[in-house]
Amino acid sequence: MGSVVDLDRISTMALQVLVLSTGFAAYAFGGIMATLEHRDGEGAAEDPRLHVLTPSPRKRR
Repeated sequence: MGSVVDLDRISTMALQVLVLSTGFAAYAFGGIMATLEHRDGEGAAEDPRLHVLTPSPRKRR
């Protein structure tokens, strides 16, 4: 498979690392933002699953 731009091996590896690390950083940042939003309480009233409590094993018996 050909490439539009001819890069040497080191540049290709550097570009791959850059793309992968950018994707991982975006994923991690999304998780952090979701956690902060959950802690702020915004949207908590809209999602009833956030208020469901599982009974402890002692109360089940």
